[in-house]
Amino acid sequence: MSSAPKEIFRKLLLKSAYRSRLVLAQVSLFAGTFILLMAALIWWNFQVLLKGSDKNDSLGSTFILIGKNISPESMKDRGQTLFNENELIGLKSIKGVNEVAPVNSNHFPVYAEVGGLMSFATDLPLEAVPDRFLDTLPENWEWKEGQAVLPVILGTQFLDIYNYVFAPGQGLPQLSRGAVKSIGIMLKVGLPGQQRNYLAHIVGFSDRISGVLVPASFLEYGNANFPGNYNDPRPSQLIVKVTDPSADGFVNYLKSHQYSTNSEQLRWNKIRGVVTIVSGSMGGFALLLISIGVVVFIFFVELTIAKAKDSVELLLQLGYSSNDIGGFLWKGLLPKILLVELAAGISITCLQYIGARFFTQTGIDLPNVPGMVIWGVFSAHALILIALLKVSVNNAVK
Repeated sequence: MSSAPKEIFRKLLLKSAYRSRLVLAQVSLFAGTFILLMAALIWWNFQVLLKGSDKNDSLGSTFILIGKNISPESMKDRGQTLFNENELIGLKSIKGVNEVAPVNSNHFPVYAEVGGLMSFATDLPLEAVPDRFLDTLPENWEWKEGQAVLPVILGTQFLDIYNYVFAPGQGLPQLSRGAVKSIGIMLKVGLPGQQRNYLAHIVGFSDRISGVLVPASFLEYGNANFPGNYNDPRPSQLIVKVTDPSADGFVNYLKSHQYSTNSEQLRWNKIRGVVTIVSGSMGGFALLLISIGVVVFIFFVELTIAKAKDSVELLLQLGYSSNDIGGFLWKGLLPKILLVELAAGISITCLQYIGARFFTQTGIDLPNVPGMVIWGVFSAHALILIALLKVSVNNAVK
């Protein structure tokens, strides 16, 4: 169509008085598209957290600790709360479980003494896991037989209990992480008369395990060389690396075998339901807004044609067809629709970037830009919307 017929179409068909309706349709389409993408964004970010990287493990999204429920029967027989090799194999066979390892503990007595201003002494339980299960791995994290200095990783929850529960009640100073690392702890290992002394230094902190961690080599040596009151080598806890701790199959397996875990670790199972409901509700509302925008676009075209009835008849008498008229209106509407889609895409990208920067400050690592899933939703929505409006405009003109 040459520029002269375009100008004729514009003067005969488009009236500035009707353009407010077009703006209303654009606003409605933008709001619907943005909310639809935001619903997909919430769902996608939740999946990123569940599958996440090691940076997100403090959320319990990948590694969880599992034990057995304590019952009156197991209180009488401690062996019932310990895991055997077949139970480890059973856990490994569950879909989504990547690795399983025992959380070993000391079977020998350990007595810790701290001097100076802190000056207290207590029995101390020790734990060890394979290094690949640690969320922090200091450079000096190793111990060899004959070494008198023992590196220790302290659970942040353990430090919180000392600072906010134990220290105030005992009149002891509260300690920062830096101060704790500067303190030497004397460990008396073994039964009286057979004790050996080790100087323990805290070299790191763990959000994943709440106890006191030592190198696995030290615990293996201690359990083999220091007698204790209970020497069953089976672990009472397991650490599990799982793709999605809220997956129904995994959760149901834990329940059916009466395995327990930190309720905070499995809170994702409940959050998943909430996220699904919220995302679904937002998606439904978004589709409603998009539908309103499409209807307003159709009304705009129909109203334009109805108000320009005489002009349309004149155009038809001049030899132009309904396809020519519909094509002109569609070419005028398409850039406005694409502008709405572009604005929604840029807005959702900015929202993801701002959200990622905000959550980084809380220790949660999220991508700075939306992933391919979001752009897939965006592209599919744009193509369906354009096709729907194209057909609707043609039908309205005819």
